[in-house]
Amino acid sequence: MLASAPKVGRIRDRGLSAGQRAGEGGEDLNDLAVRARSGDTQALDRLLERIDADGLVRVPVRRIITDRTTVEDVCQDLLIIVAERIDRWDGRSRFTTWLYAVARNRAIDTIRRNRPTEQLPAELPREQQRVSSLIADRLRVDEALADLPDNYRQPVVLRDVDQHDYDEIAAMLDLHPATVRTRVSRGRAMVAARWRREG
Repeated sequence: MLASAPKVGRIRDRGLSAGQRAGEGGEDLNDLAVRARSGDTQALDRLLERIDADGLVRVPVRRIITDRTTVEDVCQDLLIIVAERIDRWDGRSRFTTWLYAVARNRAIDTIRRNRPTEQLPAELPREQQRVSSLIADRLRVDEALADLPDNYRQPVVLRDVDQHDYDEIAAMLDLHPATVRTRVSRGRAMVAARWRREG
């Protein structure tokens, strides 16, 4: 999960308050991340505290996972992932863009691992059948998206789940808009092909 520099900044920081972009002490999140990536352990500690306190990964995770307990578990896992993989952020995009992608991928991986194995009872009251069908459809979509290759999954999710326009996605993923359109189209085709196979 995806123009000019000012527009990119607005897109990538959407949903973040001024306090999240620059903490009470005036520390910019990007600056903290740069220092953490270079091996500054105090900066890493402060970065993790900010991610946790400001709930920076909660929104992308909750867009994919609905169970509150699982959301909290994934958010805590993400702190460990950031601590272990901060050196993988190359600094070319804003730190929050990288963090968002990592959070989304972790949430999708969690959906994959937790696929239901039990069948629902065949006889359910009509209202429960309707709700069950809606839930099953959501799970079916989540699983289909989780199985897409990363280069197709991110554009499709950003377009069809998060409702970003193609130019925004191009800026977020550092791609040409035409490439985004192609990947969204191919990703949708892969999902459709999977559903045809499943009947």
